[in-house]
Amino acid sequence: MVSAGKTENRSVTEQRPTPVGRPSSRSRTPVADQTRKRRPRQQRRATIVDVARASGVSLSAASYALNGKPGVSEATRALVVRTAEQLGWVPSHTARALQGQRTRVVGLVFAVDGPAQRSLSDYMMRFVNGINTELAADDRAMLVTTVDSAESELEVYRSWASQRRVDGFVITNVRRDDARLDLVQKLEIPAVIAGDVRGHSPVPSVWTDDAAAMTMTLDHLLSKGHRRIVRFSDNPHYLHAEQRAAAFEDYLAEHGLRADGNLTAAPNRVETTAQLRVLLAEPDPPTALICDSADRACQTLLALKDLGRPVPEDLALVVWDDAPVCEITTPTLTAVARDAFDYGAAVARQLVAQLSGTAAGDCQGIVSELIVRESS
Repeated sequence: MVSAGKTENRSVTEQRPTPVGRPSSRSRTPVADQTRKRRPRQQRRATIVDVARASGVSLSAASYALNGKPGVSEATRALVVRTAEQLGWVPSHTARALQGQRTRVVGLVFAVDGPAQRSLSDYMMRFVNGINTELAADDRAMLVTTVDSAESELEVYRSWASQRRVDGFVITNVRRDDARLDLVQKLEIPAVIAGDVRGHSPVPSVWTDDAAAMTMTLDHLLSKGHRRIVRFSDNPHYLHAEQRAAAFEDYLAEHGLRADGNLTAAPNRVETTAQLRVLLAEPDPPTALICDSADRACQTLLALKDLGRPVPEDLALVVWDDAPVCEITTPTLTAVARDAFDYGAAVARQLVAQLSGTAAGDCQGIVSELIVRESS
């Protein structure tokens, strides 16, 4: 039996005050336990060393078996492959790159002209989605970045090629005398151009017939009685913009009409309003306008509203490259439509063919159509 005195002393000891700022040693709890439960340790990813050890073979034998190389029997190869599947082993693309093998990654670099253009258009987003979907079907991925100049663009090409981060490139928005076309040849890295560079570069391309699309558009406008037509170009320094401008001028000249209507679009609503005010005040004002993008067409619609000039009564509008917004504007916008997703997929297929060792040349990717809506 424990005496009362000992019980009292023990009680005094247990109830001794705790110094301010220091928790009691009996009630002290680890900080981690107070704030969150301990997370379970993540399972380590299986390596080829694990596969070799579990299979009872050497590291080199496991490598030969998993990479489909000769040097091991079929029985050993089957054993190693089965063990790798059981362990959940997957090949490391980084390791393959270091060994001079393919990374199964394709590069795409966008050079933008300033903060206002740092978001990709709806058309370009669908184009990229088409590339990515086609690559994924072949167990490939895409590495995408944006830069603010042509010089920075070239640096990315050199960097990714030297680091073996990509197996090839998709090149978009080609400019005349574009240094990228020579660079990919010097780097000896596969590439495919989205655009018509036939006669300009030996780099394979997947192109659309912009001249045929321009003819289709102008045929429509002439059928509606328009004889004075102008065109707003967003990026006149791109090769495809030059080709559209040439097709525009050739068509109008062949039909005995004024062919001086290729204009660089103003950058904002206020300047577009001023530009249109001058054009519509001419003795022979335009009655139809072709815009190079849906964004530019929407800006033009707002400018015409500011001027009190209704569409299509005073000025008909046609957009180059259809977008969802074309169906919700007032009026809805007539547009040249190209399936951007299918175009991207065609570009990806052409590049995959190169990477698989198949000779690739120029080919037509998609055909354009004209969707006639209220604006014309």
